Amino acid sequence: MSVIAKRYAQGLFAVAKENNLVEDVKLELGRTSSELAKNKDLIKVLTHPKIRLSEKRTILNKLLGDGVSRVSQSFFNLLLEKKRLGIIFFISSEFSSLLDTYQGVIRAEAKTAVPLKEEEKVKLKEELEKRLSKKTLLKTVVDKELLGGVWIKTGDRVIDGSVKGYLKRLREELI
Repeated sequence: MSVIAKRYAQGLFAVAKENNLVEDVKLELGRTSSELAKNKDLIKVLTHPKIRLSEKRTILNKLLGDGVSRVSQSFFNLLLEKKRLGIIFFISSEFSSLLDTYQGVIRAEAKTAVPLKEEEKVKLKEELEKRLSKKTLLKTVVDKELLGGVWIKTGDRVIDGSVKGYLKRLREELI
């Protein structure tokens, strides 16, 4: 499913970029996928095989409203026609990743056993930006199971500086 979502996201990104609407399309895609996530019945109706495409289009257009770009409107209708509206959440995620790459941004998640102070968050963000040579969007999460230290994930890279990770590595060495 992710390969299909990636292809749709790449196509949408290319068209949005060509029309200088990348930010608008990201917002519209995110807003629409959020609305569909909140209303599971609506996604069921829009993906139901026995409901006519014209009826689905009418429902979708009411959901989108008037403020949606032509690029997004065409894209959502394409998903509807190709029976791919059910993967909109994956497409939205892939589109965000493409936008981050285009803007030179990397997303990082830092888990700690206790909440970080604001100055610690700033210092950690600055250190990640220095090491990765990219602007970093840092999300912090408290995970008491770590016992101490920090666990960081950026893309497919993990830096485990947690006490839990240290104990796990130590156990593996001893066994």
